[in-house]
Amino acid sequence: MINNTTILMILLGLLGIALQFAFKVILPNKGVPSKSELSTQLLIVSLSAILVFITSALSHYISPLELAGRWLAIGTFTIGYTSYSLLSKLVVADDNA
Repeated sequence: MINNTTILMILLGLLGIALQFAFKVILPNKGVPSKSELSTQLLIVSLSAILVFITSALSHYISPLELAGRWLAIGTFTIGYTSYSLLSKLVVADDNA
């Protein structure tokens, strides 16, 4: 069941992904990355977004997470921010191997 809290958590997680994307891709390149890099980054953003959707949707079914209250929103932001970073390390490491 999706309610306003779930939507807020999803949006905060997507904000974390967007900030990490901006810090890792757009700002260092001072613009849009190349097509090959963009396809890799799109895969990473998609996987991170799926992870944020899953964690936001399942948070109501895990009772210890309900005790987190408002901190759960900050946790979802952190999940989005760090999942992009970790997945980019894994995907780029796999491309270099």
